Amino acid sequence: MNVLNKINLIDQPVKAQIIKLEEIIDTISNDNNDYEIYTNEEIIIKYIPSKILKKNINIKISMSNEIWKIKLKKEKIDA
Repeated sequence: MNVLNKINLIDQPVKAQIIKLEEIIDTISNDNNDYEIYTNEEIIIKYIPSKILKKNINIKISMSNEIWKIKLKKEKIDA
């Protein structure tokens, strides 16, 4: 069963957000949980796709009221 982890990075320093995202990306590669991340930094939106490119992680990005919502989910690979 997938668990949805909601993580609020709003108003944290960019460096702290990047470190947390690196941890999440490493974690999602090893578990089946989904992540919903909130940030107010556009640079994070530009950073994530290059980091998940070869890790079989799906991403959905949306924005509302100056807040970015990023959904990360491990891609299911049929064997």
